[in-house]
Amino acid sequence: MRLLLDDTIRLLSDTCVGETIDRLQRELGAEGRIITEVVVDGISWNDELASPEHLARPADELRITTGSRRQLVLEALADASLALTEADARLRDSAAGFQTARSVDALRTLGDAIETIHAVQSAISHVAELESIDPAMFSHDESGADCIARLSRQLAAVRDAIATDDPAGLADLLDHELPETIVDWRAMIARIGSHVGGNS
Repeated sequence: MRLLLDDTIRLLSDTCVGETIDRLQRELGAEGRIITEVVVDGISWNDELASPEHLARPADELRITTGSRRQLVLEALADASLALTEADARLRDSAAGFQTARSVDALRTLGDAIETIHAVQSAISHVAELESIDPAMFSHDESGADCIARLSRQLAAVRDAIATDDPAGLADLLDHELPETIVDWRAMIARIGSHVGGNS
């Protein structure tokens, strides 16, 4: 198997793709790097292709691109913080829409905001896994309140307010409670970023 690892070329005796990737992940992890892209015989792999069946297959050429784990994590945190700012704007637009009887548009905007928030939650979970940290360690504000649990409760409350047709409760959530929690989430992300940067 011919391995192109970033700017280097190696000839390997490995019998399958998975064997090579497993070994590289261990080697790279010790160097503070992670795999960012895998191309097998000219085909870029996604999650679907990286199945046990495909990992067990041989290959003529394996191209691996890597990146600094710290840099990638810090970029992911910056993107997450920016995404929350955009979600905040959508929440407020949605609240205004509900108050002016533009419920269809408001629901669509609200759906986009919640989808963004869920994506941020997933990103933070992935960062926590990469860095072997517990986000809850960084989730408490000056009062000791846990913004991770609070966000989950508020998203559930949004669903309940829509289901029970509670416009007053929904408006309070979208205009006040969720935006305040997003501020706390961005502060939590900043604390995680400081931890990652300080430990590298």
